[in-house]
Amino acid sequence: MPELPEVETVVNFLKPSLEGETITSVKANRNKLRYDIPQVLLTDQLANIKINSLSRHGKYMFWNLSNNHSLIIHLGMSGRFFSSILTDTSYFYHDKKLDAKHEHLIFHLGNHQIIRYYD
Repeated sequence: MPELPEVETVVNFLKPSLEGETITSVKANRNKLRYDIPQVLLTDQLANIKINSLSRHGKYMFWNLSNNHSLIIHLGMSGRFFSSILTDTSYFYHDKKLDAKHEHLIFHLGNHQIIRYYD
């Protein structure tokens, strides 16, 4: 399980990519991570919402949103985020092979960036 320094590192890594960007869409590959997450809730509450800031409290990450809500994320046992850029014709993506069954959330941003959450 990630400790505080690892969570802080993830927040600091994501800040430049996420702060000030708009979430254009979210896809959940599973309806349940720790709790049931209806796809319609993600779509309705997060689509076209700006990420104002990222912060950490304990081992939880907070994505503070322009709709006065926060997306609260816990990395679990092995949670990781990966970033890719969508161009006109292809993805520029990390070269590490990851098991697709562990890809839980996909965030599309207004700057053509895709953030994928694996656990």
